[in-house]
Amino acid sequence: MSLDGAEKDDKLEVINEVNVAIDPHIKDMTDSLRLEKRPHGLVLAGIPAGDC
Repeated sequence: MSLDGAEKDDKLEVINEVNVAIDPHIKDMTDSLRLEKRPHGLVLAGIPAGDC
């Protein structure tokens, strides 16, 4: 995850009213991910335990 601008080949999506650029090479790996607001801050959730 990065706050950089989109690259020319990125897939652009709006998720929870946020513009998101996703590298097409990892698009399939991001389908189950979500950004959650928790008491201690933002958390990237949905990553399979074996992929950490």
